[in-house]
Amino acid sequence: MWILIRDRAVENHPVIGIAALGSAVVQLTPRDNWIGWTPAVFVKALQDHPTRRWAKWLSRSLQRLTRGIYLKDFLEERLLSRSDIHSPTHAVVQRLLKKADQARILHGKYPKARQHKKEEHDWEVQARTYLFRAKRARVLAELLNVKQTLREAGFSSANGKCLANVLNTSAGRHAIEVILKHVKATHVGIDMLDITVCGAIPPYNALLGGKLVAMLLSSPEVALAYERKYSGASSIIASSMAGRAIIRKPKLVLLGTTSLYGVSSSQYNRITIPAKEVGGKADGQIAYELLGRSLGYGSYHLSASTVAEIELLLAQSKNGRRVNSIFGEGVNPRLRKIRDGLTEAGFPSDVLLLHGNPRLIYCVRLASNFRELLVGQTTRPHYLFPRSKPTQVTRMIVDYWIRRWFSKRMLREDVLNDVEIHSINHPLKHAARVALPPIEDEYPLFTVPG
Repeated sequence: MWILIRDRAVENHPVIGIAALGSAVVQLTPRDNWIGWTPAVFVKALQDHPTRRWAKWLSRSLQRLTRGIYLKDFLEERLLSRSDIHSPTHAVVQRLLKKADQARILHGKYPKARQHKKEEHDWEVQARTYLFRAKRARVLAELLNVKQTLREAGFSSANGKCLANVLNTSAGRHAIEVILKHVKATHVGIDMLDITVCGAIPPYNALLGGKLVAMLLSSPEVALAYERKYSGASSIIASSMAGRAIIRKPKLVLLGTTSLYGVSSSQYNRITIPAKEVGGKADGQIAYELLGRSLGYGSYHLSASTVAEIELLLAQSKNGRRVNSIFGEGVNPRLRKIRDGLTEAGFPSDVLLLHGNPRLIYCVRLASNFRELLVGQTTRPHYLFPRSKPTQVTRMIVDYWIRRWFSKRMLREDVLNDVEIHSINHPLKHAARVALPPIEDEYPLFTVPG
């Protein structure tokens, strides 16, 4: 989602700042520890409090995840039976894993990219593609293995005692970690977003317009716009796994972002909005909370020509390319292509992808019970800011920014001098101006008629 913040007080309403929200990074250890998504952290919390509520969460999550898998073709091929779903065996799990490996190899050789990239999908046909046969078989094998493990560990009823029995065995703890992994996958792509762009345009940057942009992203107006945009959309992966349209109404409860560099971000530093300033509860506030640093792992330091050579190498491999930039294959296709290519060439990918430029990790909680929602314990978020009048809340956020930041900044002579430099009179000296290429360039933006 692309967002513009404009100045209504000035003629033509010039742009103050720009922002964009995108899908959240799936794996980020400091953030996942903070939320409670890391397996060790999550299991420790259950061991400390093996309650009936968590036992019901385990049972309910397993049932919901299993029901979300299309089974018709597996039943037709007698890969398994209905009774195997209720009372799984080791043999059934192994057959499913073997089928998953076979389908994944076939997808690598015959990816059928056009089928996956259609605008309109027949979800049953989509479920039967090699890619989703592989995903369905593997996920079902994992879930049936969990069901078998829980039964063997004495999880006969959804109560605290049975949950404690499960947590006393390593197999039982691993089974809970598998459920957590799939629950996290359900929520990370819909109930939280990452701030991918956030900043002010000259001369507003000198007036701390970047903080205004960051603060406005917490407005219910933004969250409601996101919900309106996607509330009726079918989830491509979930629908392809289920063989029917699956619509998940988004409930945006958390924003995440990282700094450009590994040092304290002046833009996000000290940003807080007391909820009472916008009509919320007196004890709540929204803030950019610093959670730690990333590991400095990625691919931005590799050139485009290097990546092109890696793609050529993978295209010539005997099993075909595992990554075809098809939605559903996995997150971050560029990074996975590079990893596969480096491994194919005999290089240590983990070493070469560690660029050593860590970034600071921030999160913004929009609901007081965001953790409960992101682990699937509740479906009703308790938002910190009132949502009945979102435009009014936006204005109150702006008013608070004026009092907290702008009113002090505008009194500084050096800042006013910085603002005055940016002029739209000739000769142009405005730093927000985008210079167009000359018309004689090989690829002009505009063509003059002859």
